[in-house]
Parts: sequence; C-alpha cells; structure tokens
Amino acid sequence: MLGHVLFGFGYATLMSWMVYRVLSPAPAIWRGDASRVPIIPNIPPEARTYLPYALWFTMVCGGTGLMALFAAVDTLIGPALLFKVVARSGLYLFFAGLALLPVHLFAYCLNRPRILITPAWRQEVGPFIAIWQRLRDR
Repeated sequence: MLGHVLFGFGYATLMSWMVYRVLSPAPAIWRGDASRVPIIPNIPPEARTYLPYALWFTMVCGGTGLMALFAAVDTLIGPALLFKVVARSGLYLFFAGLALLPVHLFAYCLNRPRILITPAWRQEVGPFIAIWQRLRDR
C-alpha cells in the first residue's frame, strides 16, 4: 500500500516537473532563442516545432500524472467520485495528447501549418519538402 502511494505521488510530481521543464522556456523559444530548448532524452524537442511539441507532451504528461495521483489517493481513501472524475480527465488528457502527436509530426516534416511553427523558422522548409525539392531539381 505504501509503495502504491509513494509511486503515485512521486510519479505525479515527476510529470509536473516535466511539464514545467517544457513550458517554462516556451516564451523565449517562441521569440527565437533556440538555446533555451530543454534537453529531454528519447523525445528531443526542436525549436522550429516547439509549440505542437509542448502541446502534446504537456497533455500526455499531465494525463499520466493525474492518473497516478488518482491511483495514490484511491489507495489511501478508497474510491471517491471526485477522484474518479480526476482519473477520467487524466485519461482524456492522455488520449488527446496522443491525438496531437500526428499534428506535431506533420508540422515537423512539412513545416505546415505556419501558425504552429516558431516565427523565426517559418520561412524554412521542412525536411520532407527539402528532400522533395532536391529530388525534383535533379
């Protein structure tokens, strides 16, 4: 029981820290300061597509953090209606974040839609378009 509670609160705290790490430099990155991009292993963000990255990553981390918090509180006080709503909200957040992952990949590969691209990098082409242009110019 103690392990479940510690894991739930610890995991929720870790997810909160990850959300803070991703969102705190976002205004500076949007203004063009690429040196503020955080180093996150296995899922590295890029300054050009930081907004869609921050959206899906924050929603996935927030959702899993809420579900872990539900598991910890459920172990402590038993099933409560309020925390079931919190867990369901966490589950919805998680799946909404996963649904935004293709939007991030599309923005990364094609540099479209321009509104999701950081203003300093809007004039560049995405990697897939650059490959297409090189192949077309042969």
